[in-house]
Amino acid sequence: MSWEPTQFTGQGQIPQEFLNYDGAPLTFDHLCSMSASPPEAAFRVAVLIRLCEIAASFEERHLVHGDIAPKNVLWSRIQPDAYIVPSEALLHPAETIAPRAPDGAEWCDPRRLTGQVNAPDRYSDRFALAVLLYRGLFLDFGAPAIPQGNWRASLTAEVHPELRVLFERAFADPLATDARPAAAEWLAALRTAHPPVPQPAWPPNTGRAPAPAPPRGTSGALIGGIVAGVVALVAVIAVIVAVAARDTGEQNTAAATTTIAHSPYTTSSAYDTPPTTPAFDWNTLDSAATDKTPFTVNALLPRSFRDAKNVDYTLRASGVHECYSSDMSWNVQQTLREYGCTEAVSGSYIDHTDQILLTIKVFAFQTAADATRLYEGMRGQNQDWGIRCPLEGVGSEPCDTNPDFAVQASWGAQHYRYVFEATALYINLTQDRGIMEWLDAAASEGVKQAGPENYWPR
Repeated sequence: MSWEPTQFTGQGQIPQEFLNYDGAPLTFDHLCSMSASPPEAAFRVAVLIRLCEIAASFEERHLVHGDIAPKNVLWSRIQPDAYIVPSEALLHPAETIAPRAPDGAEWCDPRRLTGQVNAPDRYSDRFALAVLLYRGLFLDFGAPAIPQGNWRASLTAEVHPELRVLFERAFADPLATDARPAAAEWLAALRTAHPPVPQPAWPPNTGRAPAPAPPRGTSGALIGGIVAGVVALVAVIAVIVAVAARDTGEQNTAAATTTIAHSPYTTSSAYDTPPTTPAFDWNTLDSAATDKTPFTVNALLPRSFRDAKNVDYTLRASGVHECYSSDMSWNVQQTLREYGCTEAVSGSYIDHTDQILLTIKVFAFQTAADATRLYEGMRGQNQDWGIRCPLEGVGSEPCDTNPDFAVQASWGAQHYRYVFEATALYINLTQDRGIMEWLDAAASEGVKQAGPENYWPR
């Protein structure tokens, strides 16, 4: 994962997605506090799984954090993700730095409180992780102060047996060490007790409602032809379009997306030379076993096109990159993983007046049936497919700031073994919805123009 750091704390830089709208870190307390309307259980479990993955990586490297406490454990509102603020021991692992004891007795190793150890060790990290998992799963703040509290009260019959055993090992003997579960054990138990829930279908994309934010500039009168299509998937919207007709598409009506970091785009280059074939069998595009289309920008994206409002768009940056990324919503990432997607082709287009950024993404799957199931399965869900910007120059600004609150249009399509997504927004991140017709024209044309037809003779 890659994030764009925006805030420096005493321990380092916190990725932007782990900050609230006011810039304050989203600490673990905000995830679990009943007064703060915590996220639903499935979201919290996904955050805890990610937290265990991070803690397990510490243990694999024989690192001790020493201060795994609510103020140092952050989460993301965008997707179920976790971030542990580094401690001095982690930042300088080669030095003999004694991790300081966490604030608050309930997060401190009981051995530390009784004077059996002078500084936290790996077993102290395991104890703190167990307390954190207990509170995150059960929202029970009355019992731990562990181990004095009645921590067994939350271990009802509904709790998975593997988790019950691990909590018993963690808290039954507060001074024991060997029994304390390692992060990898918690990770395995959580995945067993809470397997991923299959995602229902994509909604006619309503998207997330953007939080209030000051205007990023006026929309201004649109110069008579500002917009041109492109193909890519929008972050908070859904992929929409008829599976049968390649020239049709469904609009995503959501209006906001999330911040993404720049990807290693390259300037678009000359196209691949298509083979000279007298008669092309379009059915071969339904399976990876027979589809000979190169998975390249030149084969799958146009260099330029004109949309229904006579706005011309030109490809400014492009690349082949990892299929899913941290700027995508969790359900999108999970679905792409489930279908074995490894790479995606993306293009950043700018209209001829340098006002509109259009992102087009192309995803390929093993068969047309797989692509259809994924596409139809995402209907009805709020989705965020992310945007891509040129690394520099015109169009780079949205990824240098935060496009969350900008008005956006997103369209999607599915044809052969491919899924296409396109998102358009104004580079000045305007919130004026009066410009939606220009964005719609760009995104809808984008999904029509993308695909293997750019490579094979028509």
